[in-house]
Amino acid sequence: MEEDTAKSLHTEDNETLMDYNRCGVPLIEIVSKPDISSGKEAREFLEKLKSNT
Repeated sequence: MEEDTAKSLHTEDNETLMDYNRCGVPLIEIVSKPDISSGKEAREFLEKLKSNT
């Protein structure tokens, strides 16, 4: 598990702004086989994943 630190926002004036709104929020990476080929399949995968919690 990781922790979100900040989001970088790049402007047209070559400035970088930092958004710390989600600072400290846990991040979880879910790895699956690369066989999701449509939005419908992605939705079904996420619904199945949520039902297992």
